[in-house]
Amino acid sequence: MVTLHFSEGKELQLGYRLLKILAENLPDTEEYSELGQALLDLGIPSITQELVGNPILSNAQYDTMWETGNLEVRRKLVDEKKFLKNLTDAQAKDIITLNDTQMLESIAEWAELFYPDENDSEQAARLSGSMADAVLTHISTHSDSSVRASLVRNTSSPAKFLPSVRLCIEQGMSRHMRLAGMTADDSQALSHASLETIIYIAKNIEEILDKNVRRTVATALIEHPDPSVRLALAENSSAPAYAIKALLSDPDIDVAATARRELKDRDEENEFDED
Repeated sequence: MVTLHFSEGKELQLGYRLLKILAENLPDTEEYSELGQALLDLGIPSITQELVGNPILSNAQYDTMWETGNLEVRRKLVDEKKFLKNLTDAQAKDIITLNDTQMLESIAEWAELFYPDENDSEQAARLSGSMADAVLTHISTHSDSSVRASLVRNTSSPAKFLPSVRLCIEQGMSRHMRLAGMTADDSQALSHASLETIIYIAKNIEEILDKNVRRTVATALIEHPDPSVRLALAENSSAPAYAIKALLSDPDIDVAATARRELKDRDEENEFDED
């Protein structure tokens, strides 16, 4: 039980429900920092969780919350950008030791915060590069595919921790693979890729940076026996022109007609641009 003392000498006892409401609605101004600390000092995990994310909390308070908090509190902390930006080596070691999949997935979504940012002097100021690498290596090689996939889904994840396109295909993470760095070796994996993966590539083929690889992949798509793949390529307004032109003679009338319409749209757009 908590007792609230008024300056007039009155005292009121506060129960859990009101304390939780206070934590949920604590104003984010400095005048209430002492009240925030008092709520933290109660040591009640469900109350502490409600305070996570409040701007008045300091790094020192977050450190204490991490040290004394249970798993739920720690999970809530790693969902907080400010906490991850100020992670310490000791906290990073704890994360690896805990090996909690929910926590690791949350961290993967903000992987870029583990490294310095020239526009933010605070980011990664307390975390060594070796420990940052250790956490992301742990995530990128994790036995749970959902953890690895979380890192791939983050478009800002450091490239050195991302799997190759080939590995994404083999491990069923094709929806989130980065096609930009696709290599000739990666393209060989298309022969045993799922139809969903092939269609995804057809819809995003322009992302492949290597022109020779892009042409090799385009040829494979144009020659694919399933019309759904060729149709997806024909509908891609950013696909290479040579691929669309090749589909003009496609044996499927829908694919050929879609290719004709796409080329016509491109011609009209070019005329408009010239005007």
